[in-house]
Amino acid sequence: MATPPPLPHPKDDPAVHAARTTRAAYLDAVARIRVQGNVTELDRARAINKAWRSTVAEMRGHYRDLTGRRQARLSWLEQQLPIRPDIPADASAADRQVLLAAWRTALDAARAADAEQRLTMLEDAERYGDATTVRAVLAAAVDDSQWPTVERWAAAANPEAGQHFTEWRELRTLMTGASIDNLWVSQAFAAVPKPDESAQLPRLVDAYNDKVMRHNATRARTTPPRALIELAPEETDAGATEAPAA
Repeated sequence: MATPPPLPHPKDDPAVHAARTTRAAYLDAVARIRVQGNVTELDRARAINKAWRSTVAEMRGHYRDLTGRRQARLSWLEQQLPIRPDIPADASAADRQVLLAAWRTALDAARAADAEQRLTMLEDAERYGDATTVRAVLAAAVDDSQWPTVERWAAAANPEAGQHFTEWRELRTLMTGASIDNLWVSQAFAAVPKPDESAQLPRLVDAYNDKVMRHNATRARTTPPRALIELAPEETDAGATEAPAA
């Protein structure tokens, strides 16, 4: 499986750019439809409603792309972090039990230690090649959001892992919406307000059909009846594949 690439800054993300472009195109299209001449109120409402629903669906597609890439990268990063027991996939059941017991013992000791003690444990574990203790201490530090401990270890022992830790933290913060940089995303993907024309559409259809039925009731026998209008499923909230965010 290919390694998911790092994500650009939110303001430079292609999904964010695409969402802004989609919104701008929608606003431009609606402005043009509203000033078109020789268009009935009903046809205008249907055109605007279609543009709105298409825009919402398209923006949701962009958002799925963004969140999918974020989640894929986050999952990959989590697999790179040395915060889990390192048990070979081909370990026997007996060996697995021994390794898990050693992990639990190391993790209990790490959780009981304070920040300074954890730094000492890391230094000793690195000196004597005790990878299990290194992972256990880092796991305890991450659980406590004790990032200075992680950063000091990474700077001294594993800069690449330090980069992974930093990216993982930043990406998690972005995904929870706690980062100010996420404003680029929240602004780009803010709900597209439902236009008045969409709300008025059922009333306009009913009015048109009432008029058609009156015409059909009084038409001459030689005059073909006019067809009633029935909104397509994708024109309504109930039948829309992507229910728009109002």
